[in-house]
Amino acid sequence: MSVPGYRWHFGVRQGSANYGDNPVHHLFTDQFRSLVREVIQNSLDVPNGKGPVTVKFSFDKIDASLLDNFFELDKYIEGGKVIYSDPSTKAYKKLDQMGAELRACQDAGEISFLKISDTNTLGMDYQRDVLKKRLCAFAYNLGGGSKPNLGAGGSFGYGKATYFNASPFRTVLVSTLDENNNSNFVGVSWLSTSNIEDKKYEQAGYYTLPTESDMHNEDPVSDVDKIPEVFRRNEQGSSFFIMGAKPSPSVISDIYEAAIFNFWYPILRNELIVEVEGKDTLKQSTIREAMLKIPAFSDSKDAKKGHNNPFPYLESVCNKGKEAQGFYYWSTESERLGLMHLYVVKKRDVRDRILFMRRTGMLISYRTYGYLGFYGVFVCEGEKGNILLQKAENPEHKHWDSKYCEYEADKPDVDAALAEIEDFINGKLKEIFAFNDANKLGINGLEQYAYVQSAYEETQDDQMSDDDGTGDFSGESSENGFTNTTELVSDKAKINRPKNESKGVELVEKITTVEPSNEGEIEGQYDPELEEEDDEEQGEEEQEEDNNQKEENEEQENEEEQEEENDDEDQEEEEKLPDSGEAEGGKNKTDKDGTSGTFMVPLKMKNMALRTFQEDGLWNHRILIQSSRNVENCTLKIFIGGEDSDEELEITYSNIGTVEGNSVKDVSLKADSTNVIIVRFEDNMKHSLIVNAYENK
Repeated sequence: MSVPGYRWHFGVRQGSANYGDNPVHHLFTDQFRSLVREVIQNSLDVPNGKGPVTVKFSFDKIDASLLDNFFELDKYIEGGKVIYSDPSTKAYKKLDQMGAELRACQDAGEISFLKISDTNTLGMDYQRDVLKKRLCAFAYNLGGGSKPNLGAGGSFGYGKATYFNASPFRTVLVSTLDENNNSNFVGVSWLSTSNIEDKKYEQAGYYTLPTESDMHNEDPVSDVDKIPEVFRRNEQGSSFFIMGAKPSPSVISDIYEAAIFNFWYPILRNELIVEVEGKDTLKQSTIREAMLKIPAFSDSKDAKKGHNNPFPYLESVCNKGKEAQGFYYWSTESERLGLMHLYVVKKRDVRDRILFMRRTGMLISYRTYGYLGFYGVFVCEGEKGNILLQKAENPEHKHWDSKYCEYEADKPDVDAALAEIEDFINGKLKEIFAFNDANKLGINGLEQYAYVQSAYEETQDDQMSDDDGTGDFSGESSENGFTNTTELVSDKAKINRPKNESKGVELVEKITTVEPSNEGEIEGQYDPELEEEDDEEQGEEEQEEDNNQKEENEEQENEEEQEEENDDEDQEEEEKLPDSGEAEGGKNKTDKDGTSGTFMVPLKMKNMALRTFQEDGLWNHRILIQSSRNVENCTLKIFIGGEDSDEELEITYSNIGTVEGNSVKDVSLKADSTNVIIVRFEDNMKHSLIVNAYENK
């Protein structure tokens, strides 16, 4: 049954700048995986205590005639194309595609959608202009968020963009029944600034009913009888309708696998149930079986390595305390953090990793160490710790750091909490592994990625000292057989980065992430994905008293040395013979006969950092680079750091070099000085960046 009178309202924009047009410029890859991570996290943050939180994903269609005036949205999309008038720009093309998708639904007379509903949650309460009310924060504070007092990580800030990015025309309908039995329903479309008949409108609009006193009402509809029947809630919780989203085998698999990957721990603890259309229900009794049915998440030869495969971590929890089989478990309580758990399983020939979670059980981050041979899971379950870590959590739910605290007064407690976690983990690992002073774990900061430089300060003239956030490799092996230890040269930057000796390249230098700061705070991060191959080549070189074991170890070392020699030969050939196809970071340029060419060789930097500033309404990203040698010609390929993956965003300005897409080419770097590259992006927003540096040879 339709309810007449619904309409779209976009407020008239004050001022001339086109601020906040983020969605029109951004199209996340893996948008459904990102959506699952955000949606389930937000549901877990507001349990009502009546049973496991249940989140259901299903697809359906609605007769377009039941949505009165819904397709008036098209005029605001067309108005956006007036703002971004050049048909060759990404923004214009995306808006054009949105309009085409919307009109296709109109022509078909129906709209498909992805329905996401949760139960055993508090729902979303609403009060106009009160951003701590959950529906207000989600729908009426686009680009911002609420920070509840109870440690909920679903701040509805950055992450809520994932809801809109999953809709081909950036539109989500929300229906909720809160803990006080109040119903609310509203549609939200997050497009771009638009120009209609020389009048500018806001980028966000609301699909709701006018009131007698306000024809431009944007508040949700709270009268249940006036909510279209298909969208009504009859039990406490919230439903999101991702309009225009269509089912496909790949989309359904993405949703299902993302739920397993990110939330296996709360499912295993019977705190979460996930239902995905066409898939087995994920619950405590089925999660292990469901994981094993996915080749990448199993213990088969096709399984992914490291943190990308949750199976060994699940096993460490399921078999906790079975020390004879290599499974270890510890728990402790502290006044500041409450209850903490650490699960560890010893495994030969693996890169050491620990996954980090707080009480909700979502995978927040992981940390890579060395080659002791273990996988681990850390969980802070205490309520106090949950609150503290939430305060330190970035909007993407992927990083704990005191710089994310809303209030300065919280930072000392957060720093002390992170130090307690470090001490707890180091202390327990020392109980099962032998250590000496040259082999410190060094997990300061619990950063988002492996081998992350902690923050250090930038001077006003953008100069960086040689000891800013870098560690020198000792290149030594200890008597216990642990390799690639790091000499830490700065208390502010503790990292442990192994070399890939066989290829002669420190792979962790290939991709450096830098996060923006307005106060001159700088942070570099290294992408651990580049080291997956290394996991298979490196292993623990235990020295046993048994002579037979020694002989086996020597044979293994000889085989590895031979593999390294082969790799060296392959690498030399690679450097001599240009590839006529696509190369990482750009295309190789070859002569017609294929005998000579230009190569994109990954560059190792001494330091790389970022500072952002706004000038004349434009966001500038100042990338600071220190190179160990002069580089005549290099290319910087720059990505935007996303929640589940990285994005390409067009660069509109660079102070040096030649701009092409998301790359700055023809850049020269001077040794022993700070090279400054200033760039701007088409969306005119501040970003965390991932910078790939390549030398052109």
